[in-house]
Amino acid sequence: MTPTSAAIDHSEGIWMRKWIIFGKREWIAPRYTVRSGTFPDREITDDEYAEAFATQVKTPVLLVADYRRCLWWFRDRFYHHPNTERNAEVIKGLIIEKLRREERRRQRALDVARQDEDG
Repeated sequence: MTPTSAAIDHSEGIWMRKWIIFGKREWIAPRYTVRSGTFPDREITDDEYAEAFATQVKTPVLLVADYRRCLWWFRDRFYHHPNTERNAEVIKGLIIEKLRREERRRQRALDVARQDEDG
């Protein structure tokens, strides 16, 4: 489970004209676009975004998948993981385990730094 850089961009709805002067007006609905440099962009609707935003607080949400990896959204961060696992509960456990491991590593580094100052 690796944190990755990704973003969800929001585009406002706009009125477009097919021809410059006397064109028929067409409404382009607002949309959200999931962007990550290594995954293909994916557009999601307002309803999908609202549901994903509410869900990602407690459970990882699968945003994009390609033939090798999946992009997950969990607790306002994005993670990619090999495409071998798509169970959200397993992904949640892997992410939490990794976060705890990183926190223990940071704590050990602080302890070493404090011991070096004392010694």
